[in-house]
Amino acid sequence: MYQLKRSDENPILVPDSTHPWEADLAYNGCPIEGKGKIHFVYRALSDPEDINGTWLQVSSIGYASSKDGIHFGGRKQLIKPEYPWEQFGCEDPRVTFLDGKYYIFYTAI
Repeated sequence: MYQLKRSDENPILVPDSTHPWEADLAYNGCPIEGKGKIHFVYRALSDPEDINGTWLQVSSIGYASSKDGIHFGGRKQLIKPEYPWEQFGCEDPRVTFLDGKYYIFYTAI
């Protein structure tokens, strides 16, 4: 059984202003352990963007990894809006391991 304890180093993941896709917020993550690392997918909120004449912030799904579950690196945008049903964002990722494969579920707006 796992015992969880809040890190003294909270927050363990903060927005990265050098990445416009996650410059405002990085939150609502889902960690999963595999191959000796903690893999972390999370909701990232962009700087405001002009979308069809309206300035909006768009959510996408970021990825980071860690060996200790506290210090994360290798950040990248994993899933971004590509289809009409995602035009306002991809949010709230959850990862499930089933029959030897990892599946990521998320909400599209």
